[in-house]
Amino acid sequence: GEYVRYREFLDFWEPRLFPHGDFTKYAEAEKTFYDNFYSGNKTLSNSDPWDEVGPVITPVNATSTPNIGPIEFISFFESNPSYMLCGALKGVLFYSSDAGANWANAGTDIQWARSGCGSAVFDPDDHKTWYASASGQADGTSTFIFYTGGIYSTMDEGQTWQQIADYNDLGGIWTSIYKLLIDPSNGETLYAATSVGIYKTTNASSENPSWTKLIINIPSSIDSDPNYGSEYYDYSGSARFCYDIEFMPNNSQIIYTTIKFVGKNLDGNNNHYVDYWKYLYSVNGGFTWNELPNQPNALDNFFQIEAPDGNLLHYANAASLTIEVSKANANRLYSLIDRNV
Repeated sequence: GEYVRYREFLDFWEPRLFPHGDFTKYAEAEKTFYDNFYSGNKTLSNSDPWDEVGPVITPVNATSTPNIGPIEFISFFESNPSYMLCGALKGVLFYSSDAGANWANAGTDIQWARSGCGSAVFDPDDHKTWYASASGQADGTSTFIFYTGGIYSTMDEGQTWQQIADYNDLGGIWTSIYKLLIDPSNGETLYAATSVGIYKTTNASSENPSWTKLIINIPSSIDSDPNYGSEYYDYSGSARFCYDIEFMPNNSQIIYTTIKFVGKNLDGNNNHYVDYWKYLYSVNGGFTWNELPNQPNALDNFFQIEAPDGNLLHYANAASLTIEVSKANANRLYSLIDRNV
């Protein structure tokens, strides 16, 4: 509801604007910080130092977007990690062919309606072929795709781009795209984690790929919950908020994901609902899904906010769940829980 979005806005901006409450002062402080920070490459001083590889200056061939970061993601071409892609929250998609020594603009600022890129992956067999998500906003945040955002592909290192998915393929203009995942054993299979579920194509390189929304049923633990189960909340809608998706190393049929199931109270009031996060896995390429055992206890922490109309809004105490599977030990699954408060 609108009140929840207001609370999210307040939680984000209040600590950044305290104590002056002035957006202009915040913008000036941010500019000063980045002007000083990007005065040159920096090496952090600790026991395991990191060298900054950039991009730290606007690429030579950038034409319309002067901003660089912060960086949303980094992708590598597995066969030769010297080929890299990175997307900037306030800029464009960048490309490096020499392990980050040099960066070039990948063309999203002049060929996409909105330059911001939230996720990009290499075709596993061709470093010149990429798939990338356009967020629908020039700042690169994973917000609504509207009519101009979606998924794009290039087969010539960003010289030319083609849109291969838009709002018609991805659930409407209010969809947000959070991540793309390509099958390392078959570059034709591409997944998109979105705010309304997971989409999959098995002909990604075609001129007009076909997209299928994967069916993700309600886990039994939610269905039988004595307080928030199907007896009290309707989870039958299309709301399957997917924030992250990962393969098990060396077996792309096994997929892990984080899903927020949205249930509306059966009293008919749309402002009375619950958000329920779960870790799921599939062993057949997303055809069916199961709940991972031993869900983190943090997901059980619910809190409630009273809406202006007096109803209580219940939702999980997490804004997003990020996951990563260890390539050294495929049985290890790591997760970062970003809390709302």
